[in-house]
Amino acid sequence: MLCFCRRISLDIFVHTLDLALNFHLHRKTGELTRIMDRGTNSIQSILSTVIFNIGPQIFDIAAACVYLATALQPWIAVIVFVTLVSYIPVTIYFTEWRGNFRRQATLMCWGLPAVVLHCHMRCIC
Repeated sequence: MLCFCRRISLDIFVHTLDLALNFHLHRKTGELTRIMDRGTNSIQSILSTVIFNIGPQIFDIAAACVYLATALQPWIAVIVFVTLVSYIPVTIYFTEWRGNFRRQATLMCWGLPAVVLHCHMRCIC
C-alpha cells in the first residue's frame, strides 16, 4: 500500500515537473504542493481504513453470525446482523455531519501555507 501511494506521488511530481515554465511562474507553487500532498494522504488513509478496519470487521460480523446461528438459535444471529447493519447508516450520517465542520475548518486555513510558500518563492527569485 505504501509503495502504491509513493508511486502516485512520484507520478504527480514528474507530471508537475514536465509542465511548461510559464505554468510554474504564474501559479501558486505552495498551493499546488499542498493539494498534491493532501491527495496522496487521502488515498493512503482510505486504503488503510478499508484494509485494516472495514475488511476485518466484515469478517468478524460474518463469523459471529455463523457461530451464533450454529451454536444457539438462527434468529439470534439475524438479530445481531440486523442490529449491526442498521448501525452503518447512523455512523455514516454522523461522520458526514462531523465532516462538514472539518471542511469548513480546512477552507478557513486552506490558503495560508500556499501564501507563505508563494511569498518565499518570490523573494528568492
